[in-house]
Amino acid sequence: MFVAGAAFQFVAQDAAEVQNAFTYGGTTLLQYPPTVFGRELVRGVTFVLPLAFVNWLPASYVLGRPYPLDLPGWVAWATPLVAAGCCAAAGLAWRAGLRSYRSTGS
Repeated sequence: MFVAGAAFQFVAQDAAEVQNAFTYGGTTLLQYPPTVFGRELVRGVTFVLPLAFVNWLPASYVLGRPYPLDLPGWVAWATPLVAAGCCAAAGLAWRAGLRSYRSTGS
């Protein structure tokens, strides 16, 4: 999330608060169990921004608790694949950001 947010800064240049909303906001969101939030928000942090794959799904599996979206148990084992996909996407975003970088001129 931080690398993708930093890559976004190359394009947006003066939108640090947008990046902070996803990075630090996601960190704060993940401190609470998913049952506290609505199903749509849980779907978003599971499938759109896969933050929940790094802690909620594996922790639910280890603790033997059901996940709010009624996902099968084997999905908890997909965590490394999702993490690798996110790293690859962040790397591509970083490379694209570097190509569009404009110096400050100083």
